[in-house]
Amino acid sequence: MKKGVSLVSLASMSHALKFSADAAPPPGRTELMADLYSSGFHLLPCGGDDGKRALRRNWNKATFHRLPLSKCEEIMAHRGSRTYGIRLDDLVVVDCDTWNAETREYVDSHFPPTSFQVKTSRGMHFYYRADGVVPSAVKKPSIKIDIKSGPNHYVVGPGSVRPDGASYELINAASAPWEELPVFRPLIENPGATEAAVEKSADILSLSGPVAPGTRNSTLVKKAIQLAKGASDVQQLENQVRTYAVANFQSWDGFPEGELSKIAAWAWSKRMANSLYGGANSTFGVNRFALDLISTLGKHAPNALFLYSVLLASHGHFPHRRFAIAIEAMAKSRRLPYGKTTGYAARSGLLGLGLVIRVRKGGHKEADLFTLANPALLSAPDSENTRREA
Repeated sequence: MKKGVSLVSLASMSHALKFSADAAPPPGRTELMADLYSSGFHLLPCGGDDGKRALRRNWNKATFHRLPLSKCEEIMAHRGSRTYGIRLDDLVVVDCDTWNAETREYVDSHFPPTSFQVKTSRGMHFYYRADGVVPSAVKKPSIKIDIKSGPNHYVVGPGSVRPDGASYELINAASAPWEELPVFRPLIENPGATEAAVEKSADILSLSGPVAPGTRNSTLVKKAIQLAKGASDVQQLENQVRTYAVANFQSWDGFPEGELSKIAAWAWSKRMANSLYGGANSTFGVNRFALDLISTLGKHAPNALFLYSVLLASHGHFPHRRFAIAIEAMAKSRRLPYGKTTGYAARSGLLGLGLVIRVRKGGHKEADLFTLANPALLSAPDSENTRREA
């Protein structure tokens, strides 16, 4: 999601899921911990005989508050530990305990790409933002994948070194800001689809020709996703899916009518929630009242609208999610089409309107944290005051 000029089709991350043996050495553990902590990650001191045990009791309780970075480092130093954990609040980690050809193919075909990749002693960790969808673990003769998410889970963080010398090496260290992790969604979110039918979501744009029995369910799901983007209501969508099926299925007999209605209803619900996943073709909505508010910023309005759109694309699916707005990093990586001075002015304008709320003031090595407001709860601003604040 680093580049792009469309307000409704900002490109998602396109880093390939692969490990390069020639990758540059990752940053040190202390630097990584500081960077992750400043971006809002919940770090835990770890240790013990294997270096993987959390060194604080009740670390998974709701009452356990995030330790200051200095305290986390102090506990590690006191225990002679070189390992720390990342509690998976609002995160998903695909934990591959195998990393052979079969595992690579499975990961590439079942999960979206992410640039936050960590090489472990046995395999790989792939990090994502959580969206409430956590598939079961994969246990096959040649594939061992665990999928962890939520405050009851943590994984050992990059830069850690266990007592036995095993290390956790960050791959593609400079590829993207931590706060811009992609959302974790299986590439096809089909209730009832078989594992063999899960394919890359980009394939939805090339569906045509006869469909053989055995692939009909997964094909209808992908076609429903495609058609939902242009349908006027769920009934029209169901009719379009049925028309497609009758025209392209080699045999319509035996396909349950209720299943077709269920698929159409599911795709329409995703359309209404602005959560249809289509990789670089994903869309999101801008609230009309929010657009009216931003227009009061005068000459700053276009820049503020672009920044707001970037924030919506990254965080709009997660109400109340906290995130950093790293203006300088975004300008440097060309995620913003202007410099840091203009970027800070755009951010101030959004803050003045109440569309973005600062929920934590940062400090030494800590970034400010923000959240997106619900525009429906806002009132019209005094346009002159707003312009002065911007």
